[in-house]
Amino acid sequence: MKTRLREIREAKGISQRELARRLNTSNASISRLENEEASALIKLDRAARELGVTLYDLISDRPTIAADMERLFLALPVEQQRAVLDLARSLAAQQR
Repeated sequence: MKTRLREIREAKGISQRELARRLNTSNASISRLENEEASALIKLDRAARELGVTLYDLISDRPTIAADMERLFLALPVEQQRAVLDLARSLAAQQR
């Protein structure tokens, strides 16, 4: 299965050259992205979902939201951790 990059780029009226310029890359790179199979990307997306993160989380160098939350939570005093847990439980209960 191929990506929809070409289809979407053309629908937006953007040339390969212009997209390459915007991304600071070559036309050849854009062409490869448009013509390569998306199977590796699909597998990464499935892995991300299985792990409860986004595809961006897997390929970026920034910490995941969960890691950010954990780091911030653990930096809090115990009484504030309890308050945060109470709030989270309350919000989760409202979503049910």
